[in-house]
Amino acid sequence: MASRGRVGHGATLAFSLGGRSRIPGDAPFEGEFTVEKLGDGRFTCTGPMLKSSVHFRADFEPMAKEVLVVKAPGPAPADPTEFKWTRLRKGVRLRPLGPAHAG
Repeated sequence: MASRGRVGHGATLAFSLGGRSRIPGDAPFEGEFTVEKLGDGRFTCTGPMLKSSVHFRADFEPMAKEVLVVKAPGPAPADPTEFKWTRLRKGVRLRPLGPAHAG
C-alpha cells in the first residue's frame, strides 16, 4: 500500500484499487503506478453533461445504434428499487413515472 504522504511527477507507487464491494470473487486491482501528470483537479466538459448514472447517454446515444443497460453485481445497483431503503420519505418515486414509495 502507498503511504499517504505527498508524491510528485515521476514517482512510482505500489497500491491496490477497488475490491471492497464484499461481492464474492471481487478483489482489488494491484499494481505499480507512475505519476505521469499533476493537475489542480479542474476540468472542462466539452459535450452534453448530466450529473447522474446515465449522463453517458448525452454523448453516446447520438452515435450508438443501441445502448444496453445491464444488471451487474456491485454495491450500487442500476435499479434503485433494489436498494434496502430505510429512511426514504413517503411519496418519492424510485424511477421516472414509477409508483410513489409508500413509506
